[in-house]
Amino acid sequence: MSRSPKTARRQQKKEKMKDDRMSSARADIEQRVLQFRETQARLQREREGFYDTVIEKVRATEWNEFVTPHSARKS
Repeated sequence: MSRSPKTARRQQKKEKMKDDRMSSARADIEQRVLQFRETQARLQREREGFYDTVIEKVRATEWNEFVTPHSARKS
């Protein structure tokens, strides 16, 4: 049995629509992955900045025995 030209065109149209949906879905996924990576990079920078700030404050305190040995502390 051979298909009629009309049936073949319908099938081609369905396949093209499916391909278009797949391309659209793939583009959407790629965009989401890109946004995820950007968010992760931003959060990493924020964590590193927070760590640096906290470490600077800790090292600047006189009570910290790792910075100021016990014998050198003011009593």
